[in-house]
Amino acid sequence: YHYFNGTIVDKDDCYQYYNYLVDVDGTTFYLYGGDGEGHKGLVGNFNVGDRVTIYGNAINKEGNMHRMRSSEFNGKYWNINFNLTKNFPEIHLGGEKVRLANGFVRGQSSSVHILKATITNGNPKYDQTKCKVYVGKQHAGERVYIGVLYACKDEYLNNGNIVPKKVSSTGEISVKTAKPLKKYPEKALIAICDSNENILEAEIVNLSKKSKPQSFHF
Repeated sequence: YHYFNGTIVDKDDCYQYYNYLVDVDGTTFYLYGGDGEGHKGLVGNFNVGDRVTIYGNAINKEGNMHRMRSSEFNGKYWNINFNLTKNFPEIHLGGEKVRLANGFVRGQSSSVHILKATITNGNPKYDQTKCKVYVGKQHAGERVYIGVLYACKDEYLNNGNIVPKKVSSTGEISVKTAKPLKKYPEKALIAICDSNENILEAEIVNLSKKSKPQSFHF
């Protein structure tokens, strides 16, 4: 057993106990309480976005390990059946279990603000449109959910899908369209969301029909 530092990225209330999905250095682990007796106090009650310190032992780190999706965690593999699915990595807890990380104040997980944004229009014939959002170096390494919806003359040019991203060491999040937009956009809606795709913060910017980077401060 040793210490893991991570972020709670999903939570499931399974009858008598809580299950958690936690991101540890870019790998998503299932947080398993250990004795299977079904007591909520075994792991504790944490919120999505909490940064936590875990004392435990990671298993299944080799071989079939992969990042778990919320649909796997809080859907198909729910309750005790999840414990028996050995191709998913788990963390078994030691005596000290889980606590909020030093310096973390609950509620700060929703304090990721869009401070700056730079959008570079891609040529409609062959290039994707790119958006770089600056949220601050203090959020480096955090997992956030972001979507950018582009429009021209009241017509949506893409789906604005919400995707998970990790904030870079310079405090930036980069996201590009899945494919080239069919025309240059006039507006963009930049949204930061929670894991359930609820919007936490959003900004709308007006764009010029040019391919050079266009920057905005908020």
